[in-house]
Amino acid sequence: MKRVIALFFTFCKVLFASILISFFGHRVFAQSNTGKEQILQANGVKLCIETFGDPSHPAILLNMGAMASMLWWPADFCQQLAERGYFVIRYDSRDVGRSQSYTPGESYYTIMDLVADTYAILDACKVEKAHYVGMSMGGYLSEIAALQTPERVLSLTLISTTSYGASDPGLTYMNETLNQYFAKSAEVDWSDKEAVVHFRMEGARLMNGKGRTFPKKEARILAEMEFDRASNIQSMLNHALLTGGEEYYDRAKDITQPVLIIHGSDDPVLPFAHAMYLHKEIEHSKLLYLKGAGHEIHQADWAAMIDGISGHIGETVAKTKE
Repeated sequence: MKRVIALFFTFCKVLFASILISFFGHRVFAQSNTGKEQILQANGVKLCIETFGDPSHPAILLNMGAMASMLWWPADFCQQLAERGYFVIRYDSRDVGRSQSYTPGESYYTIMDLVADTYAILDACKVEKAHYVGMSMGGYLSEIAALQTPERVLSLTLISTTSYGASDPGLTYMNETLNQYFAKSAEVDWSDKEAVVHFRMEGARLMNGKGRTFPKKEARILAEMEFDRASNIQSMLNHALLTGGEEYYDRAKDITQPVLIIHGSDDPVLPFAHAMYLHKEIEHSKLLYLKGAGHEIHQADWAAMIDGISGHIGETVAKTKE
């Protein structure tokens, strides 16, 4: 069983190389005029972060999936969250964006190191406790942090993810079309910008929900920005080599913090059954159903997502003051 879980986890990390986040308009990709980007030396590595809002407000840490930089949390999305009264932090994980990059094909860290990076980021921002929001593999990081260091994680919002190391044999994953697509990643010339952009755009299209319009032009703009911004675009593939955290496999049921689960009904990567599995395992969790959404953070869903996240965190904050 452990071997099956490990193989699935590795494949999912390759999959998330092309996580789809569809937007409508160039400006939502760009760094916000109100955001504050900086390079930190944290946990012994270089990490790029950007913050939005008042540092005295409750903190939200946004954890993106594997092989995707903080740009996949759009600046406008972050700013809208901040305007609800929160201090929002987004960041580049190791091997993506402007953070520490390593030789492609060589792994120098584990998933537990990535979790430790989140604590180091909070320390650098002088934040003792935060509300963790995780997309895809970022959901795994959030779950592990909630279990490993519960005193630092006030609440969880888990988006398009599943229980880390889920062992339910009834859960299904990607269809054959996606399997074939991701198998082609080994054939891509990662030094060729156009080839990389084309590959990621195709993945975005395949993961788009049937109930959402796929904005081809805007998807290209974001893929190009990601390529241009990366220290080494190929290094992001190192996330496929991640190991560790086996002691946290399938332990979502042990999470005690307030949990909001957000999932699209048409997710082709982690079908909606994964959200139901999480919801069942975490008995006190709430579930936000996005009809027609795929494996994505689509602008059409921003209002519902921001309302859901803000309301969920607001309830947690109110209870801590009682």
